[in-house]
Amino acid sequence: MQKYEMALMPKAKIVEASEHEDLDTFYEIEKECFTIDAYSKRLLRFLLTSQSTICLKAVLQGQIIGFTIGDLRRFSGSWKSEVVTIDVLPRFRRMGIATLLLETLEKKFQTQGCSNTTIHVRVGNKAAINLFHKLGYQEKKKVSDYYADEIDAFLMEINYGV
Repeated sequence: MQKYEMALMPKAKIVEASEHEDLDTFYEIEKECFTIDAYSKRLLRFLLTSQSTICLKAVLQGQIIGFTIGDLRRFSGSWKSEVVTIDVLPRFRRMGIATLLLETLEKKFQTQGCSNTTIHVRVGNKAAINLFHKLGYQEKKKVSDYYADEIDAFLMEINYGV
């Protein structure tokens, strides 16, 4: 992370999420971040309680300002990881919160033996695409009609070289 970005980043703390304490807040943040394809409260509850997910939240002065959920599964003898969602409240964007959340999630994936991580990103979401490029992700392929409103996604991937 560059020096000027560090100066902008609030002193957010990244901690494990809890379904009972965090579900309602996550749902409100999700609706604010994704107006078209926001996850339902039911799906967020499932993700928060699933054995295969890692759920992290960014907390600043006692307030949840963002969260990420990653999925970790074993396929054909190796671990596969995917960023399911990354949400940061609009007023806290461009301060390094998403980077902090993603880097923490990626470390947890690597600890489990993952050699790469994927994420689907809306083709028109330039800010997210730029963020993932900055973090080392590359576009692997375009997935047609990935989102409910028939918008395409890029499947992006980072390899850790493990």
